[in-house]
Amino acid sequence: MADVKPIRREADYEGALAEVERLWGAKSGMPRGDRLDVLATLIDAWESEHHPMDPPDPIEAIKFRMEQQNLTRKDLEGILGTRTRVAEVLNRRRGLSINMIRRRHKELGIPAEVLIRSSRLKPPPGLFRLDRSGRRFQSTGWVARLGVREANEEIEMVRKSSRAAEDALIEAQDLAFEAWEATTSARRKALAKKALALSPLCADAYNILAAEARAGSDDQLDLWRRGVAAGEEALGKKAFAEMAGHFWDFLESRPYMRARFGLATALWERGTHDEAIDHARAMLALNPNDSQGVRYSLAAWLAERERDGDLEALLADYADEYSAFWGWTKALLAFRKSGDTPESRKQLAEAVEINAHVRDYLCGDKPMPRRLPSYYSPGDPSEAIFYIEGFRVAWQRTAGALDWLRSRLPAAKKSARRKTVH
Repeated sequence: MADVKPIRREADYEGALAEVERLWGAKSGMPRGDRLDVLATLIDAWESEHHPMDPPDPIEAIKFRMEQQNLTRKDLEGILGTRTRVAEVLNRRRGLSINMIRRRHKELGIPAEVLIRSSRLKPPPGLFRLDRSGRRFQSTGWVARLGVREANEEIEMVRKSSRAAEDALIEAQDLAFEAWEATTSARRKALAKKALALSPLCADAYNILAAEARAGSDDQLDLWRRGVAAGEEALGKKAFAEMAGHFWDFLESRPYMRARFGLATALWERGTHDEAIDHARAMLALNPNDSQGVRYSLAAWLAERERDGDLEALLADYADEYSAFWGWTKALLAFRKSGDTPESRKQLAEAVEINAHVRDYLCGDKPMPRRLPSYYSPGDPSEAIFYIEGFRVAWQRTAGALDWLRSRLPAAKKSARRKTVH
């Protein structure tokens, strides 16, 4: 340790950084680890004087630079790796590697000492949590039973195993992304199975296999359930509490959410209606912003089951929604409540203003296409077709509803063809 010199100029600083790179990963308490600690302290002192503006926590420093330079998570993929890895780093599920640190320092000008510091990572679910230094795990009573040395050895094994599992899941998720983009069913299934061989926690692999399975089959339902279970285990119980309310914002939550929506839809189609509704409501509680459009399926299901109180509450939760799905369902609900009244007529008029095409498809004056459109546009016939697909049964089961539509909104008269006089 006698040859460690103070940092007095920029050349000394660069030399210390190079030394830190060589010592990176050295075990704390050993000579190389102690040398790393001393160098980090010297670098810290130098940068406290010459780079005082940056925050001390690496993740906060990265987010600060992102805000300053208007960077998105997509912009970080070239520095941190895949989409999943970017999410893990920013959500404190993964620490920075030396290569990440070097590139962040070079490309964004974040002082290396800030990035070298241990991030306040979220520990894996279970017994362990990081202590203040970020170097050891603690668990009340557990360390005392094993002894410090034995506990640290076991923790190191757990950390290596956990990191290997995380790396395997990241690699498996990349295969799943590749599978989504594959152009043949055989290729999609092959890549999904390869992903599961790498990590059984890859929920999206199950999602792909479920989408490829025979619709309505027991195999398909089992695959959706396994996808949900894999997603739950990969996230851990703590994540559900921490991310609730903005669940979809975290990329690692999306395979689970896709699996759960697939499961809910499969359950509904098999006639297990109440369980399907429970899944949909739970998803909206996790992610009220509803990036997946779960609310539209839930509204259709509640309408069909005549759970009008729950349906009314759902419509109120998204009161600013302006679509055929909401406008026409409000009209149906108003008619169910009081029949042909000024209030129901008002709701019907608003529904027509939102999308006038729904009436003709509902009343059978226009035939539904054999296949649904690939997408829809607000106010267009395509939106009306999607609405009918989900809500037709609810209208048909509401006594007098279609007759009410026909009386309040008579079908347009077809213009007679004029005879051509020669």
